[in-house]
Amino acid sequence: MCIHISEINSTGDAIDYLSAHGWKPSEAVEFVGLLCKIAKKPRAVSALRPATELRQVKRSFPPDFVLTPELVKVATDRGFNLADVHEMWGHFRDHYLGNGKSFSDWAATWRNWVRKAVEFKNRDQRNATPAMDWRA
Repeated sequence: MCIHISEINSTGDAIDYLSAHGWKPSEAVEFVGLLCKIAKKPRAVSALRPATELRQVKRSFPPDFVLTPELVKVATDRGFNLADVHEMWGHFRDHYLGNGKSFSDWAATWRNWVRKAVEFKNRDQRNATPAMDWRA
């Protein structure tokens, strides 16, 4: 017997379902009570959620994740020229291939990378010291 969680709207529904499938009422009540206790534990609750509510799975840099026009636009909209975008993409790709970090949304990771690049660029410009004039 398999119960899909989306079919159960309350503990009463669960008890009725189990009872209708041959469970003794006392066993059904005990079992549903146990499920409710499990659901209060963060690690166990995902087993009771509908699949649509589960978090996305983190994965390492996907081989099919390439620089698309949409991803280029993210960077050009923030002032980077096309050559800079391609160079930044190379650094981004190599960084995550090299360190093996996993993320659930690689497009969001790229957007964060670009935002950080803008922050670093602005910080570097603010902190730049004027060049010394050697003729002075």
